[in-house]
Formats: sequence, structure tokens, C-alpha cells
Amino acid sequence: MSGMITYGRPSVASRERYLASQIGCDYSYPNMGCTYNAAPAPRGFRHDQVKGLIGRGQDTFDLAVAAMREWLIFDQPGALSYPPRAPLVPGTHLLVAGVFGPWWFTGAGRIVEVFDEPWRFGVAYGTIDHVVRGEELYLLTIREDGSVWLSVNSYNRPDNLWVTAASPMVQTVLRRVRSQAIARIAIAAHEPAATS
Repeated sequence: MSGMITYGRPSVASRERYLASQIGCDYSYPNMGCTYNAAPAPRGFRHDQVKGLIGRGQDTFDLAVAAMREWLIFDQPGALSYPPRAPLVPGTHLLVAGVFGPWWFTGAGRIVEVFDEPWRFGVAYGTIDHVVRGEELYLLTIREDGSVWLSVNSYNRPDNLWVTAASPMVQTVLRRVRSQAIARIAIAAHEPAATS
């Protein structure tokens, strides 16, 4: 089906209906886990990887983890995730949307894996119904030198012929969302903690 396409930001009601329609559907790609394990990349899939320095030190890492737990990777202009604050548990269904001009492209996915260790935190999710088929991993790490990095590792391919024709536009949106995710987490990792 290639996801949900709307002129303008999708309403909460349309997101709810679309998400409910995807419960129980299969992943739309082979080799689940290929973004984080030794599984080979699916044949014909594009591999993209981008990473950015978030900052330094344990406090930065802890703030960045808190931001990722709140799904701030998609709290950016022209992107959204739904439901807000979806549980970070394998099997959780979610929607991810990006915008190009007035058009919103919303895709359904499911969390494949979550990493929650003292030196890394991340979430991998795979597509169910989306303009591209594939998997994306957002992985935050703190290295021995204290530097904190966020990397985005993904494998995808167009879902159908019209997406193949629009591939440059689709890849532009995906690259923008990934780059802005790194910037958003970097900002959140340096914001003072909210107090009540």
C-alpha cells in the first residue's frame, strides 16, 4: 500500500485508523535485524549510515538517552512519530511521518529491537507499510574517551514503481529526518533538565 499520504499534516483520527489497520501485519522486508547483527543486507536494498557527535561525558549520554526515550528523534520540523512516547519495547507498533512540500508521507512500522546498556542505547524499527521497505537503527553510544555519538544505520528500497520514480525526493526526506534527529538529540543533551 506504500503508507498513508495526506495533503497537510495527518489528523490524529486518521493516524489512529491507519495504525489500527496495521496491527498484526507482517514486516515488509527480509533479514530482520540486519541493521545491528551479522545478517546480510537484503539484496537490492540501499544502505545508508550517518553519525554525529552529540557531546562528551556521562551527563550528556544520560540526557541523550532520556531524549531518545521520549522519541525526540522525530520531534522536529517536518517529521512526527505516533503514538507520542510509544513504549520502547520490541513489537510496539508506531507511525513515522515526513513531509515534502505540502505532502505528508506516513508509514507504519514495528520496533524490532531495543538496546539499553550502560554504554549504548538504541531502537531499531522495521517497516510494515511505508513508501520504502526496510529497517532503521538509531544507536547512541558513549566511547571510552567519553565522546557520545548517535548513529543511524538503515537499509531500504522503494516499495513500488512510483516510489522508485520519486526516489531522489524520498531519499532527500529520509536524509533530512536522520540528520535532524542527530541535531535534535544533541540539543536535548545540552538543555538543562526541567524542574517542577
